[in-house]
Amino acid sequence: MNAGVPARRPFCLETERLTIRPLDRTDITAFTTYRQNPQIARYQDWPMPYTRDHAHELVDAMDALGGPTPGEWVQLAVDAGDGLAGDVAVWLDDAATLAMVGYTLEPEHQGHGYAAEAVEAIVDWLFRRRKVHRIAATIDPRNLASARVLERCGFEYVGTARSAALVRGEWCDDARFSLLQPDWVSWRERPTGAPDDVS
Repeated sequence: MNAGVPARRPFCLETERLTIRPLDRTDITAFTTYRQNPQIARYQDWPMPYTRDHAHELVDAMDALGGPTPGEWVQLAVDAGDGLAGDVAVWLDDAATLAMVGYTLEPEHQGHGYAAEAVEAIVDWLFRRRKVHRIAATIDPRNLASARVLERCGFEYVGTARSAALVRGEWCDDARFSLLQPDWVSWRERPTGAPDDVS
């Protein structure tokens, strides 16, 4: 290491229950296992079967990037304290003004709100720290659980492009969601308590 070059600070976000950090080699077994699961892979477009070699290549690429990087997709580990619970992907355009997110949880960690907690943390970081203008997400419209995650994080459904994504030889519809920075501010400031009156 050059004495004049400061060490790169590893990307890390902490939430109430999660640590979001770059994938590393200790994650490879768990990462490969849930990516091979047909129920997890059915709405995703990674190669199947998903092998340890695929995981090693991805981890090596992520190690070189270190964290969200303009012009790149970056895969981050979602750690619930007992190992890898899933991952969240972040893409930034070259100017770092537009972003996209994606997320996957392994089966045992589903149903606990971890996906929404991880996405909320990434969205907060993208808007506050990176100052992005818009964050988008696309999902298979059959994946209702994923749509609920996005809605819980303030995303707006903007439409479905029919037969727009080729996934393992099948043309699938692509449901599209987005969140603008001003809308996110308004969404965060919305009343969340019980109403004073119901009529």
